[in-house]
Parts: sequence; C-alpha cells; structure tokens
Amino acid sequence: EGFSTSGIIVQVKRERCYFMIDTTQDWAEYDRAFLHGKLADLRNRRNRLMKQGCSVQVVSLKTGISAYLDDLFAHYDARRAALGQQFASSTEEVKSFIRQIVAEREQRGGVILSLLQEQTSGDILAYQLDWLNQGVRFHWHPTFNPQYAQYSPGKILRFHRVSE
Repeated sequence: EGFSTSGIIVQVKRERCYFMIDTTQDWAEYDRAFLHGKLADLRNRRNRLMKQGCSVQVVSLKTGISAYLDDLFAHYDARRAALGQQFASSTEEVKSFIRQIVAEREQRGGVILSLLQEQTSGDILAYQLDWLNQGVRFHWHPTFNPQYAQYSPGKILRFHRVSE
C-alpha cells in the first residue's frame, strides 16, 4: 500500500515466504527439539571442514563493508551464471547503486556483512549481506567461495547467524 500511495505501481507475481523464529525460548531447547534432527547433513559438512584443518570464525562488520563487495559480487555472479539464473546485480550500474546504499546504511547502522572466515589463512568461505531496520534483520545477499562449496559454507554461516 505504501508504494501505491507514493505513485509507485507494484505487481506481485508470487507470494514471498518469510520464516519467523521465536526468540523468546532458549536456543538450546529450540535446537534440540526442532533443528537437531533436520541439520544432520549441515553438522556433517561442518565437521568435515574442521577435519580438513579449517578452523572458522564468524566475523560481523557494520563498517568497512565496501572492501568486501567486489569479492561478494564476483562469487554471487559466478554462482548465478553457473546455475543459469538471471540475477539483478550483474550490471555495474546496479553494483554501484548497492555500494552507495551500503555506504549510506553504514552511517546509520542499517547494514551488516557477516563473513565465515578461516582463522589461519584468512580465506572467506561465505558472505551474508543483510539490511537492519528497527531491530529486524533482512537476510538479503548470501554467497560463498566455490572453492569450499562441498562444505556448504553459506548454510554454515546462516546457521551461525540464526543461532545468535
């Protein structure tokens, strides 16, 4: 409604689905009762990564995000192209726009970049660019380094974000 009152015509082609997580209960209980059985494959991949000698950490950035955007875009674009998918961030014009919005949102605390980073080498395994607004985190632009694809690093990063 807000768009149409501003003179912007919006056509909805399909409904979007958002997952809500009840944050009023204890995470350990939620994990045990609901997630544990559903995430066996993810735990396997995380364990294989650790057996390969990769010790990962999650790094959250609210400033300095622009230094990582070129790699984020490169990995995202390569993944979409490999899957034969259309993607909006492929043009330099769109990337420039995103860079501008990120810079503006950094000043107001409205953006966060999460990285799954290998502690020894500093390699970035996965990226997650999210928008923050009034205490709500909007999961927006995930991607990963294809060198680590067999471990599903994007899913591992998302799991860490949700558990926080």
